[in-house]
Amino acid sequence: MEEGGETFKRILALETATELIVSTENLQARIEQGIDSESLRESGKTRATAATLHPRPKLQSTYVAPAGELEHAIANVWQQALGIEPVGVEDSFFELGGDSLIAVRVIADLKRELKQEIPVVSLYEGLTIKSLVSLLQSDTQQQLDTVQAEDREERTMRRKLYQQKQRFKKKEAVL
Repeated sequence: MEEGGETFKRILALETATELIVSTENLQARIEQGIDSESLRESGKTRATAATLHPRPKLQSTYVAPAGELEHAIANVWQQALGIEPVGVEDSFFELGGDSLIAVRVIADLKRELKQEIPVVSLYEGLTIKSLVSLLQSDTQQQLDTVQAEDREERTMRRKLYQQKQRFKKKEAVL
């Protein structure tokens, strides 16, 4: 709490700054991990370039390579955002160094790459590429099921309307 208050006071005291980076960690160390300050200033994104990708750190999970097209696409986005290569399908996003800010960027990149809506909460529900793929496929199947159910309902309504029209015509013909 004190640290936040002190940071706020320092920010208010600045008169000529047009840009500001606030970091709770050693910023220089983060930059050396693959987040270059130039890209932070230019795009507001936490993204590593191909030249700054670092080897996969020692994790609790063993490396399992991406298999399908969807797994490869997600792995590529994670690698660029986290500055790590390779990223396995059973590696935890947060254990790889991901945080909430990177998560928002990753979801935006995945939406653009996969051309589908993905809620940010998906990354918290699917902490690994493998579980995220399952969630996305499940969501896609649910959307398909919903569309099919709506189509069935619409056909049923049209059939009932047609039947009502036919009964009305028969009653008119009798009168």
